[in-house]
Amino acid sequence: MRKASDNFCRACPTCQASGKEGKRLKAPLIPLPVVGTPFERVGIDIVGPLGPKTALGNRFILVLVDHATRYPEAIPLRTVTANVVTRALMGIFTRVGFPKKVVSDRGTNFMSAYMKTLWDECGVTYRFTTPYHPQTNGLVERFNQTLKGMIGGLTEAMRRKWDVLLTCLLFAYREVPQKGVGFSPFELLYGHPVRGPLSIVKEGWERAPQAPPQDVVSYMLALRKQTQCFWKEAQSNLEASQEVMKEWYDQKATLVEFSPGDKASRAQGSPGPLDWPL
Repeated sequence: MRKASDNFCRACPTCQASGKEGKRLKAPLIPLPVVGTPFERVGIDIVGPLGPKTALGNRFILVLVDHATRYPEAIPLRTVTANVVTRALMGIFTRVGFPKKVVSDRGTNFMSAYMKTLWDECGVTYRFTTPYHPQTNGLVERFNQTLKGMIGGLTEAMRRKWDVLLTCLLFAYREVPQKGVGFSPFELLYGHPVRGPLSIVKEGWERAPQAPPQDVVSYMLALRKQTQCFWKEAQSNLEASQEVMKEWYDQKATLVEFSPGDKASRAQGSPGPLDWPL
């Protein structure tokens, strides 16, 4: 009788319509494929509105992150209409090239006919995240949190001109090694460490002699060889990181399969209707 009562309450249409949550099972994690070419697959998103307008009238940030190198781009915007976002994206693509795949959420600006024309004309495959599931574009979402934290760490006076300081914040992020790949975004994209403030201070202390000049051909051959080594090690590190993440995630995951015509509670121990998000 107790089991029959539980099943009856679990299948209540009123509770289903109200969205009352019960136990929610997680499916096993499926990592995204590792990308081996910079800016072949990118994720984009909009951050904002951020506090009061800056002196230049900006309140939003268009964010783009490369899936291969983790190299971020961020452009301050006054508005986020489809034509404004498209022009900002074109400013990035004319520097790094057009990607093959783009991942974004289902914002109206990203799903507009204006944006669709851009993707179709440039041969770009675009994919949208599942509604209410931002984990599909998790790389960008995580960077958004980091970027907002960096802006929030500014002083009150500097925070009112975050759009002017955005390039400095990006520079600081790009020179830090990423845990998943083991290299900084700058190293993976350009093939050599970035010469930042700490490097300048170190050079002043050491006063090391300058390296002899190198011809362009020798430099390009050495750069290509070094970049290939970087990429090979970065992909290996990323695959190992994904395996560890999947192992931890799948500890509480359950694979549930359904066939056409089956009910949600068809088998003993399988979740009932309330166990699934609406």
